[in-house]
Amino acid sequence: MNYSLSHIGTNSGTGNLEIALVATPDFTETYGNSADMGAIVSISGGGYLLPTNTGFVNDCVFTPPATNVCDYAIPATEWDATYLAGPSVVSGGRFVYQLLRTPGVTNVLFDAVSGTPIIMAVFQVTGNLTSGYIVLLENTDPNENYLNINYAIATGGSTADVIGVVDTTLRLFSVLNTPEFELKGVKVFSNPTKDVV
Repeated sequence: MNYSLSHIGTNSGTGNLEIALVATPDFTETYGNSADMGAIVSISGGGYLLPTNTGFVNDCVFTPPATNVCDYAIPATEWDATYLAGPSVVSGGRFVYQLLRTPGVTNVLFDAVSGTPIIMAVFQVTGNLTSGYIVLLENTDPNENYLNINYAIATGGSTADVIGVVDTTLRLFSVLNTPEFELKGVKVFSNPTKDVV
């Protein structure tokens, strides 16, 4: 699987940015049983994560097996955001956090469809978000960047650690905070179309 971050939007209740931890499989397999999983994220500028599980907004739980219709099925109470280091020990004034899900009470089964993203967790970033960025750090320690989903015969991944590539693209807060505008009363023809419109 490929591990990445994705901007979901702005939380309607808190006004905080919502960022998703996403796993995109490069294989197709069913009934993968989740266990412990986690990642390391770095935040520069004035943004920060809320401690423990208070900043997670995972609010969608289904009965296994997964169908990939309902994402972030692991409850927020089974995730933890742990502050690891700050500007005094990390160059560039960055804060580093570990996002960790230890084996919990929810037995979640994930179907993997090659190329179809699976949202593992959605967490909030708050603070001064006029500058800076958030990035998923690549770490050689399997206890810090890992997905433990037990697929019986997973092609392209192992049963213990199914991460292949960690996406280290910077997500700039100044871009994520750009207002969204809705166009009303606009129609585009023809639909469907082909090539250039």
